Amino acid sequence: MVSGAGYRHWRQDVRNITSVDIWELDGDVVGGDKSEENEGYNDKVRRITEVLTHKQSVIFTDGFVYGGVVGCGACAAVYCAKGSEDEFLVKVKEVGYNVSSDRCEIEGIILSLEIVIPLIAEGHAQGQNECTYILCDCQKAIDAFTVHSEFRKYSKIWERTLIICDKLFSSSYQVKLVKIPGHSAILGNDIADQKAKETASEIKIGFRMAPSEMSVLDARKVCTEIANKSWQRKWDEDKKGRSTYEFLPIVGTKVLWPRKRESEFYVREYCYMTRC
Repeated sequence: MVSGAGYRHWRQDVRNITSVDIWELDGDVVGGDKSEENEGYNDKVRRITEVLTHKQSVIFTDGFVYGGVVGCGACAAVYCAKGSEDEFLVKVKEVGYNVSSDRCEIEGIILSLEIVIPLIAEGHAQGQNECTYILCDCQKAIDAFTVHSEFRKYSKIWERTLIICDKLFSSSYQVKLVKIPGHSAILGNDIADQKAKETASEIKIGFRMAPSEMSVLDARKVCTEIANKSWQRKWDEDKKGRSTYEFLPIVGTKVLWPRKRESEFYVREYCYMTRC
C-alpha cells in the first residue's frame, strides 16, 4: 500500500490526471445551450458526449466480470479521435480469472492511458499540447486515480500508473476522467461494454488466457459475499425477528434516519413495532 507519508509525492506524480464533472463540460468545453431546461438527463449526457467527441479526443472505457462478485474479467477501451465520431480504435485486455468488476474498470482506465501515450508523440510532432477525455461509468475506478485514500489500496496499479504519469508530466499532456451513466445509448460506451463482455466470455470458455492470481482486495470481496449469503440464508429461515424482517429483508441494508428532531417520534414507533 502507498503510505500516508507519500501523499505529497502521489499528488505531484498524478497531477496531469484529474477528474471533471460532466456538467462542467456543458458550458466550458462543448458550449451547451443552457436554455434547454426540458432536456432529459440521458439526452443531455448523450448530447454532451457527442459534441465533446467532435471537439476533443475521447476514450470510452468499461470493464466486465463474468459471473459473481469475482470471476473472469476483462476491460475495453474505445478511442475516438477529434472530429471522428464514427471511427473507433478498440483495444481489449484480459484482466484475470479471479478479479472484481472494480479491478476491471480500473484496468480499463489504464488501458486508455496506454492509448494516450502515442498521442503525446503525435501531438508534439504537430506542435500541440492537447487534452484527452476518458469517459468511464464507474466512480470507484475514477477515485482510484484521483483520491489518495482509494489509490493507496492498489500498489501494483500505482507502479504502472507512475510510468505513464512521468510521460504525461514531461509533455504537459492532460488527461481528464469523466463519470458518465452506463447503458445510456452512448455509442462509444456501448461498444466498450460489448467488447469487455465478449472478452470476459471468451476467457470463461477457454478461448483466451488470463492471469490467475487474486489480489487481497478481491479475496476480501469473495469472503464478504460468502458471509453475506450465509447470513442471508439464516435471516430468511430464522423464526425470530420477523417484524424487523418485514422492513429489512435483505442483509446489509443501511437504514438512513431523518435528521430533523420531529423524526424521533417515528424512530420510537419503529423500535416499538420491531421490538428493537
